[in-house]
Amino acid sequence: MAICPFEHTLYLDTNVLWDRATRRGVNTGYRARGFAFSETPSPGGEPANDLHVEYYGQIDVRWQYREETNTYVRYTDNAPHFDAADGEQLWADNVIVIEVPHEERPDLFESESRSASQQINLWDTGRAYLLRDGQYWEGYWRRRDREPGTALEVMFGDNTPIMMRPGRTWVMVTRWMNYVTISTERPNIEATATIIALTPTNTPWPTPIPQTPDPNAQAAPVEATPTPAS
Repeated sequence: MAICPFEHTLYLDTNVLWDRATRRGVNTGYRARGFAFSETPSPGGEPANDLHVEYYGQIDVRWQYREETNTYVRYTDNAPHFDAADGEQLWADNVIVIEVPHEERPDLFESESRSASQQINLWDTGRAYLLRDGQYWEGYWRRRDREPGTALEVMFGDNTPIMMRPGRTWVMVTRWMNYVTISTERPNIEATATIIALTPTNTPWPTPIPQTPDPNAQAAPVEATPTPAS
């Protein structure tokens, strides 16, 4: 039996979704209290030029601050992450990292799948970081309940909101905060990416790998063949 990877092949046209929801009478908006925005950052920010998140030793993501645009740009696996639509490196005005409990759910995938099924419990509360304007703030996220209209908030410990910069916001979910490193240093990822791009990567077996003779290799000695006695 063939197993289709539905989690990677599901696409949605939001215009079609909007029209269909309207026809069904369920296109109802909800007033929600969520993120708070201000041109003026909250006080108490610490310098943050680099954010690195490692996902379970399988993939890593990095965001670096760019003073000339006052934004953070994204790298994946030590290479710039570009948008295939416009060729621009992905960027955000705000980067949020939230620590969210993961729950094993073996019932979510077919029994033939060897992948672990995880339910991300995005309700209740947990630790959070917010990065903007080259600074970061530590607080917590909360979602009061799972009812429609209940949105994600990022708060300080005294329940006042951490102000985000008006613009584009990217939220990253991690299981544990010990995967997250925030630094004032800014590694030169472009140089590393160039080295990676120039390093040949062998195609996995069973594709044959062509062998190129080494011109500097010394020839193996040739054994003399005895001449038969006449």
